[in-house]
Amino acid sequence: MKLGYMSSSYDILNSRLLNQEILRINEKINKVIKNSENLTLEHDLAKQMIKSCNIIILFFKRSHIAEKLLTDVTATLKIKGGGFKTYSETQWISIYEATSLVSHLQIALEHILIDNPDEITNKTIKHYIQNSDFFANVNKLTKVLKLIKTAITLLKSSTIYRRQDV
Repeated sequence: MKLGYMSSSYDILNSRLLNQEILRINEKINKVIKNSENLTLEHDLAKQMIKSCNIIILFFKRSHIAEKLLTDVTATLKIKGGGFKTYSETQWISIYEATSLVSHLQIALEHILIDNPDEITNKTIKHYIQNSDFFANVNKLTKVLKLIKTAITLLKSSTIYRRQDV
């Protein structure tokens, strides 16, 4: 065998492993969707949740006082993960991170609203933070998006791995 030679069995095995992993992820996605009361990304609720999360994130990014309060409350409550990041509509991973952060910071957001109600000047933001159904739906959507993020990450790493082999 020559140095750098890749046997066809290596490619076949690599392809089989990738296909098995994709199948496993698809099964998980289907299970989460089924258990999430048929929540799908095509559904208006999912689109609305993503939009609502972005509204919350942008409010805290644009208001220095609200952002400082969030930083202080997360430090006091010892919540890891940092502050909000905005998302790009074309990047599933960043959409997942945005919804995940809103879900993760629910307690901090509720504390800010209780302790500093006058600093949250946007009525829509107040409504979202006070609405337990909003956070329940964000949590469901985050589970679905996490599976999509995992699938994309695996596919990207497989593509990079295969490019290095060429």
